[in-house]
Amino acid sequence: RKACKNFGADDFAAFYNRHYYPSNMCVYVAGDVDAADMEAKIQRVFGHQPAGPRDGAKGNDPDILAHQAPVVKWPRRGKIIEHASFRKGALTDGEDVPALAQSEGTSGAAALAASSDAADNDASYHAISHQLLTEFSMSMCTKTEESKTFQVGHLRQSLVDSLVGMVLDFRINEIRLRSKDPIFNSIGWSFSSSPREGCSMNSFSISSQPKRWKEALALGLGEAARLAAHGVTEGEMTQSVTTLNNYFATQAVMKDSLESSSWMRRVMDTVSNGDQMMSADAKQIILNQLSAGLTVEEVSARASELFEPFLELAAQGGGGGDMTGNS
Repeated sequence: RKACKNFGADDFAAFYNRHYYPSNMCVYVAGDVDAADMEAKIQRVFGHQPAGPRDGAKGNDPDILAHQAPVVKWPRRGKIIEHASFRKGALTDGEDVPALAQSEGTSGAAALAASSDAADNDASYHAISHQLLTEFSMSMCTKTEESKTFQVGHLRQSLVDSLVGMVLDFRINEIRLRSKDPIFNSIGWSFSSSPREGCSMNSFSISSQPKRWKEALALGLGEAARLAAHGVTEGEMTQSVTTLNNYFATQAVMKDSLESSSWMRRVMDTVSNGDQMMSADAKQIILNQLSAGLTVEEVSARASELFEPFLELAAQGGGGGDMTGNS
């Protein structure tokens, strides 16, 4: 801590000039990229940088041979891919599975469906059963304009979004408690700002046992459809507001017990998001005032807006019919 307090701008500049140069760095690239194209881009970005330290020190010579490795050229999107998982004898204990011929893009699903006796298969997806596959998981995500919280109006919108998510959580938890054997592992929704993406991410996710994935999808999306169509109740609204206020009241009490790293993350998130940094007790006061002016109609309208993209996709069914369970 003492050293950090004594650092000045000149110290940071000296450290940068001594240590930040291309031959003292490693660049790792993974994903759906063309190796030659990526190398050209790296050259454009770093090619003009000095080979050694900017302060004239000797530095490290770039030992290219010591770090050189063959480029792994994974198939790019749309290329012919052989699905090794479906080769004969791919599973353990000598269990055979249908051989899946090479096919263009994702049409391998159609090839497997045509060669399988499984009633759950069709041309848009394939069902796989294996002792090592213990969970089905699906996530849907849409992107909207990046949300901010540096104005009271922004905070009000964030409050409404939080209440929508809490109501859905209450309903899902109630279904779980009523069932001795829930057909889902988890059903969740989130709405968060992503400065790196330059947008807000509206996400809906469902997980279940592999054999019960259709039931879980119908239940989760059915609850989203019910909330979008009929909105929240007065009781759910009151419960959500009370729970949220209690949470911020607890945070206000704990404000002096947070680790410095937690505060640093909050400050960094605030700066990167262009948001307003507030203490927990100040936020609690504002939220109390805002929640008093909220209406069931406002929260219900927002729920319909947030869930509509997922319901539109579910209604299309991806070739498998209406996933919401509606007729």
